[in-house]
Amino acid sequence: MVAILLTLGLLASIVALFLYYSTSTFSHWKDKGVPFVKPYPLVGSMWPLVSMQVHIGEYFERLYKKVKSQGLYGYFQVTID
Repeated sequence: MVAILLTLGLLASIVALFLYYSTSTFSHWKDKGVPFVKPYPLVGSMWPLVSMQVHIGEYFERLYKKVKSQGLYGYFQVTID
């Protein structure tokens, strides 16, 4: 029983550290005052591309049109490193 609890605790700690690592930079654009696309853990702002909902050209065209007047926006790429 103790081994199971220890294993579950270790697994939960690893998952928590991994999520922290993959989301620790998500305030970067907000801190700089730049409009940005909402990021998700592991895939950043690229969820529509990773899930193949839209083509890459269409994705960036939509982003451009959304913030055309501001001329600048931030997005987060897939976290692999």
